[in-house]
This record gives sequence, structure tokens and C-alpha cells, in this order.
Amino acid sequence: MTTAGRGQVWTSEQLAARLTALRGLVPAAMQHIVYRATSDSTAYAHEGYLVPGEVRRLTPAAFDFWLAKRDLAGAERLSVAVLVLRERLAANGNIQDCELEYRRGAVDGPYYGSPARITFTGPARLARFYQATPEGALAEVAPTPGAMAHPGPDTDAAAAMRLAVQTSCGEGARILDTREPTVIEAMVGITSVLHVIQTDGREVACGILWHGPIAVALQADFPRFDVAPTLSARQSGALEALAAAEGLIACETRRDEHGLAVVAHRRATGDLVLVRFDADTAAPSPTGASPPTLSPYLPGHPAGLTADQEQWLHYIETYEGLRVLDAYRDGTSDALVVLTGGADGAVWRHHVDIDGIETWRRADTGSAVGTLYGERLHGVAAPAEPPAPARATRGPDLPAAPFGAEVETRFPASAYDIDEAASCLALRRPTAAVFHCLCVLQQGLRAHARWRGAADPPAQAGRRWQAVLGDLRSAGCDSELVAALDAVRRGWRGAALQLGPKYTEEEAERIFRLVDAFMRRLAELCDEDGEPAVLQEGQAG
Repeated sequence: MTTAGRGQVWTSEQLAARLTALRGLVPAAMQHIVYRATSDSTAYAHEGYLVPGEVRRLTPAAFDFWLAKRDLAGAERLSVAVLVLRERLAANGNIQDCELEYRRGAVDGPYYGSPARITFTGPARLARFYQATPEGALAEVAPTPGAMAHPGPDTDAAAAMRLAVQTSCGEGARILDTREPTVIEAMVGITSVLHVIQTDGREVACGILWHGPIAVALQADFPRFDVAPTLSARQSGALEALAAAEGLIACETRRDEHGLAVVAHRRATGDLVLVRFDADTAAPSPTGASPPTLSPYLPGHPAGLTADQEQWLHYIETYEGLRVLDAYRDGTSDALVVLTGGADGAVWRHHVDIDGIETWRRADTGSAVGTLYGERLHGVAAPAEPPAPARATRGPDLPAAPFGAEVETRFPASAYDIDEAASCLALRRPTAAVFHCLCVLQQGLRAHARWRGAADPPAQAGRRWQAVLGDLRSAGCDSELVAALDAVRRGWRGAALQLGPKYTEEEAERIFRLVDAFMRRLAELCDEDGEPAVLQEGQAG
């Protein structure tokens, strides 16, 4: 490749012709550049190239000069990866609609990659995806889950994200919390969603996407999932007085489509009631605040579910064997929060967006509906010999202890999920099989944390694989166990320890085998309470 002189700046037409001649096989990216064009509600536009070492945005002419000084102005310009971001903002500063384009060499250079162009509205909604052809043109494609771009190991990711947030929200902006992206957000390229407080006290949300080592913050109305609302001191006092007068046990504070509420049940009858604090018709109390209102609560489904959400509810009951106990809007969007119960009494909380995609699920331990479900389930006399259709239908290929006798002995609490994972594979329900593998893996990681000395190990669900593996490596853990868990990571789909939207049978079988290997190695070290296996064997002898 020849060195370009400062007077030999290649045009976008020359770059496109070279890309066509190379049939799309461009050189590896040597520089990552962002071109950002922002127009606000007043039609004011601000645009230019953002390059390393420069605070101001460069004009196209200044960018050409910047490249020429680095010998990247000629054919080498194809090695310059340019993320073109065009955003139109609403009056509150949030994205109204946005375009992301991946080009080579310049803002009008040839498209490259798949996706090469993404358009969406608001917080990654109504997204459309396009890939580049070998000739540099565009062809629309269906969205598919893919690997999100992450910075390399040499990048200080935390510092880059702070800089991106301060650039978007002001130097005094402070990050409050972060969450994993939804499936649709991840398809767009967002790796995490941050909730930020600005210097004026206004809270905003930013989606972070990476372009090489550069973090870019997109300010939009991203929902803040799974954050339990809190009552004010006045509301808490009013609730305590009402609970004492009415014989209530408050179980769950939540925000639904009608506002803030507390779900409780009566001590005497177990009936569910709903307590609200925003009634306009109630007479004021002596303190000046409206007293809470009390009404019977009947769990069910809200009106106006999308066809995709209805289909998800059908799937969860038909194919995962979970009973839908309750569903309500999450209070910030048209997404659903769904409570389900299993035959073993376990209760799960799910979040389902308007496209019928389950964006997260976690075990539920405090809901009134779940508590009542567990009490009624265990209050019914079980038959002396309950049938076991799942084990009977697995056939002769799967043993009674799919992960081996040692795992079954030392991890009895995982036996149900191991058995269900094997049964789901046999019944060709791969996504359900991976869910049960996830439960087994979480139980194993908790046991290993106790073995390392953590009395109350943190929840592992939703954590990034780098963090989970980093904990094991930093503690100097068994190398074979770390290698086994790393193999699970490579077989998993996604950057975090959470369930994806859908798995094929081949993917589920591979994850099943990898979790099997991890648990067998873990059983050689400890049991589910973290007690060392060597100590147990010595005591047994």
C-alpha cells in the first residue's frame, strides 16, 4: 500500500471504486472516527467529525488535513472506520429519530458491514436494518440478534462512558445506575443503558454504543426497568395506619399504568387488596395529604395487549409450564410485568415489551400474588405417589441423574432444574432447556461464592460474563473450573448471564453439555452450601 501525500486526498467516489474492486474485503480499521450531526427542535444543526485528541468537531476540510498528517488520505483511507450518527432531538433533548451508518473513509464514504445502516425512533423503536453489498450499496435485512460491539481490553471503558455522558449531558452529569439492554436495544448496538442526573437535577437516560474504543451516548426515553418505587415518609405512615386498622400485610410496592400502589393481603382471609395514594376524590386528612384508598384486587391481564404479548402469555403457559398469576403495565411504557408460578411453588417476575419479547426475568420473593400462590399450592394435599411424566418421556438415552451421581448428591437443590433441562431437550423445547440450565449455573456460582468465603453471595443473573469470570480469576480459583465456565460463556448467546429470546435445539444441547461439565468439576470442589468436598470425604471415612 503506497503512502499518500498531503495533496493526494481520495474522494468518496475513489474509495467506493476501490471497495468494489476489492469485493468488499477492506483492510482492518486503523482509526475509528465518529461524525455526529444533531438537529434540535428549533432546527439548529451542529455537525462535524469527532477525532482523538480534538475537542471541537472538525469540518470535512479539516478532517482531510487530519488524515493527511497521518498518511491516511489516499487508498489507506479505507482503513478509517467512520460511524455516522444523525439525530433529530425533541424539545426535551431526547432523540426523536436517529440514523446510524457505518462507512469507510468519510461521512459520504462507502457503506461497510452488516448492519451498515440502522434507522430507529426514540429509544430504539421501529428499527430497520440494512447491510452493505460487495459493491457498497445497501440492502434491507431482517433484524437478527448479534454480537454487540465492545471496546478492546486496552480501553478504560468506565472513563470512556463517563466522557460520553458528560459530552451528551454536561460536565456535571452523574451516572445513577445502569442496566443491560433489551433485545431490540442490543440489535441497534447499545451495550448498556445508563440513568443519569444532570446538574439541573433532571434525570435522563443514555444508551451507550461503542465504535472501536470510542463510547457514544444516545439520550432517549429509555425505560428504567426493575427499579422498585419507594413511598415517601408521609405515605409510609399512612400505609402503616391503614394496615393496622384493616388487618393488612403489605407485600409489594409497584408502579403500574394508574400510578403508585401497594398490593397487600388481609390477615384474616388472605384476600388481596390494592392501596393507592393518588386518589383525588378522598377527603384530605388532618395532615393535609389525601388518605390512601383501599379496593379489592383481582389479578388478571390489563386491556389492550398486543398480539405479540398475547402470544408470549400463551407460550409461557403452553411450553414452559408456568401459570400466569398476574400481569400489569410497568408504569413507564406499554410493556408488561408478568408474574408466573411453577408446579414447585417458585414464582417468577418477567418483563415483556410490546413486541412480545421477554427482556428479563428473575425470581420473585415478595409479591402478594406470589405469596398467596405458594400458600395455596402447599396447602393442597399432594397424592401419595405423584406422576413424573417428564422423566418417563425422556427415553433410555438420558440417565436418571443427567449430570452424574456426584452432582445430584452434592447439589440436591439443582436436581429439579437439571431434570427439567434434560426433559425440555427431549421434548424439543430448547429455550426452556436453556432457562433451566441458567438456574443450575446460578446455583452453582452461588455455591462456589460460599466456598470462597462469601456468606451472602450476590445474585449472578444479568451480570456480564467478564465480571463473573473476573471474580473467579481474581480469587485465584481452580483453573479447570474457570476454563469450564469460560467454555459456557463461549457457548452462551449474549454478553451477560441472562436468557436470550430464543435458542435452537443445537444451541441448547451445547449449553446443556457445557453446564454439565462445569457442575461436575464444581462438585469435585464443594457442595451447594459451599462446604469443601475433600472435607466431606474425610469426614465420611
